[in-house]
Amino acid sequence: MFPTLFPLGLGGFDNPARHTKLSFEAQANAFLDVADKSFRHHHSYIFVALNIIQRRLSHLHTHSLCANPSLTGIAKDLTTVSSEVLQTLADHLQQEKKWGVLSSDERHAFESTQTG
Repeated sequence: MFPTLFPLGLGGFDNPARHTKLSFEAQANAFLDVADKSFRHHHSYIFVALNIIQRRLSHLHTHSLCANPSLTGIAKDLTTVSSEVLQTLADHLQQEKKWGVLSSDERHAFESTQTG
């Protein structure tokens, strides 16, 4: 991906042949600390490395959230609610109206997301 930074094709990330395991983030930071300023001054290296780090963190958090056992129950309950009810509930919540004026279908949809 960066032929000017790795002209011999060596030194890439996540190399399974590496004897000492090194995380992507640690290796990206180490490249920024080398005496040669080519990594620090490269036109896209920092942005690509940061993007990959952010995507990996996002995936980790999303995976943890989706592993929640109650998510299946929430999804099952929400499939029984019509899109119109969800839209009116979303509008109601966005306008910060009182809970007492929710219809029974809207209340069921809201409670489904809270309890699973």
